[in-house]
Amino acid sequence: MLRSGAGHSNDADGMYAVEAALSEAMKGMGDVAVDAAFLFLTYHHMGDAAAMVDVVIDRVETEAVFGCSGMGVLTDARENDREPGVAVLVLGGDHLEVTSLVVEGDDAGVRIGEQMIAQGTEDALLVLMCGIYSNPAACLEQIAEIAGNVPVVGGVASGNPWPWGSTSPRTLQWCGRWIGEHGVVGALLTGVK
Repeated sequence: MLRSGAGHSNDADGMYAVEAALSEAMKGMGDVAVDAAFLFLTYHHMGDAAAMVDVVIDRVETEAVFGCSGMGVLTDARENDREPGVAVLVLGGDHLEVTSLVVEGDDAGVRIGEQMIAQGTEDALLVLMCGIYSNPAACLEQIAEIAGNVPVVGGVASGNPWPWGSTSPRTLQWCGRWIGEHGVVGALLTGVK
């Protein structure tokens, strides 16, 4: 059986917000172990992103933690738009398997498609990418060309240059402890049908 839980916090303190959102999400899991976690945060928390990812990894006891920054985040409880927000989704179940994917470059979709073919699975794929340095449409076309008709869902990371200025990242994506500005991260989910 697949179990899930979602949590949300709009606290301005990123570390408090991630703890609160994660605690709320974990309530939905009961005694089922977490196989994957999805962490989304607004640009207000980008400076704490690495520490927030570490908290989630340590608490859920898996490196299969995926996410990105955004102008807003949402759960079934509420939406934050241009205000501090953290959203967490956790998933687990007897037959759920998660393969982490991290690629950079113009051929990101090709390399993701090749990894999917190598896995020999085609259940579902979540992709999160930077829209500034990558071409989402081209990436999805490359995946489909290599891997075929695989259900894909995802998003394009966003952020706000304020207060960081032009030398700081405008978006962040993460997969496990890898955090980058220009990458495409993915979660290949098998056993979800």
